[in-house]
Amino acid sequence: MNYQDWSASKCAPAMLTALHFQYPKQMELLIPELHKYFLATCKAIEHLTPQKNLRQAVIGAEEHLLGKITDEKLHRLQWRAEADAFRMSDAKEPEDFEWLQNMASGINELENLPIEVAHRKLENAAYFVDNAICYPTLSSAPFSRRLCLSEFLSADLLREHVDPLMEDWYNF
Repeated sequence: MNYQDWSASKCAPAMLTALHFQYPKQMELLIPELHKYFLATCKAIEHLTPQKNLRQAVIGAEEHLLGKITDEKLHRLQWRAEADAFRMSDAKEPEDFEWLQNMASGINELENLPIEVAHRKLENAAYFVDNAICYPTLSSAPFSRRLCLSEFLSADLLREHVDPLMEDWYNF
């Protein structure tokens, strides 16, 4: 991928994959910008994460980036967010599916989907948020598959937060 491709791409996962394979060392340097991008994506999909702990953790991660909260407080927020994500993946009992159905019924994007499909989308969103909160500390960073290949990513939002400006991009 060159700069022209980056500028025109509509597929954020393809952009991140190209960055990872073509410029792995530079991608490591972009971890702070990528973290902000993943948190901005969390905001863009907050309609799919109505759980209070998930939303508070995103706010906490933004505050942590600004130095307003400690690592310890962020860890507590992330732990609670992870519990909400786990609750989504652990849904097996009828009352769990009733809870999921109630949550999905208030989300336009999920209204006409079968509960299994809505459940998967809500679960994916919850785990996206859980991983985005602590992105710089993930052992898979800078290329976390759960984040970098997510269905929730936006190419335009990526360009707002990340401008790799690789010198050889201009030699095409």
